[in-house]
Amino acid sequence: MPQHWTPTSAFAWCRLQTKHYENFHKGTLAFPRRFRPALTAIYAFARYSDDLVDETEPGPAAVEAFQRWQRAVDALEHHRDEHPILCALDTVIREHDLPLTHFTDLLRAFEQDLRVTRYETLADLLQYCRYSAMPVGRIVLRLFGVRDEALQPLSDAVCTGLQLVNFLQDVVPDAARGRIYLPQEWVRPAGIEAAILAGEYSPAWLPPHEQLALEAAAQLTAGRRLIPLVPRELRLGLRLFIGGGEAALARVRRYGFNPAVRLHLNRLEKTVVALRAIIS
Repeated sequence: MPQHWTPTSAFAWCRLQTKHYENFHKGTLAFPRRFRPALTAIYAFARYSDDLVDETEPGPAAVEAFQRWQRAVDALEHHRDEHPILCALDTVIREHDLPLTHFTDLLRAFEQDLRVTRYETLADLLQYCRYSAMPVGRIVLRLFGVRDEALQPLSDAVCTGLQLVNFLQDVVPDAARGRIYLPQEWVRPAGIEAAILAGEYSPAWLPPHEQLALEAAAQLTAGRRLIPLVPRELRLGLRLFIGGGEAALARVRRYGFNPAVRLHLNRLEKTVVALRAIIS
């Protein structure tokens, strides 16, 4: 790895590291070309941070590695950016006047995943989304020049809804890491924690999963009010993300939240979402 990075080489590195995330790069096509390097740097930061948690063997070494990364991100305030992701991110932050706190909030959520594996109530889960999801929407709003804080709750709803949909799609992979994001106040009465951890589907899964699906749908519906309020160049991407979340939610409901079925959208379903977003 080079010791010195220029913005050009750092952005190129970020794109290379994220090229196999096909859905992300297809999604960026909905945005004007001039925003794509910034979006790629932001995504590379989020993916790298998440992988430090999910792809590292749990234990003190994982915590220490993540804490080193946190310190490196904190140092961006003083423009110390030896890692290519941070070099690119520093450029994005300065060019678009993005608050560093949005990125440190994301790190707070990733760090929480190292030590918290259960959430007692829906309110606790939504508080987690305050750090794991909401900063993403706030970053994107500012990236597109939106400074009206009154729009942030609508952006928060979009991102929270999408996060909850991801929880519903990824119950089994999350359980393999020892995490259950369904609130315990719903899981415990249904007596399904052991079944979730074992990946053993039963009809008892339905009530708590449906409760989370209702919350996700309500969040996405609320977030749709944001579409006409943002710059035109952001609207198509916003319609795509909301529409994709709603289609994914419909899919997991259609198959009864059964993890034996592939719960992520297939190519045809993604195409339908894209066409609806374009013609709406």
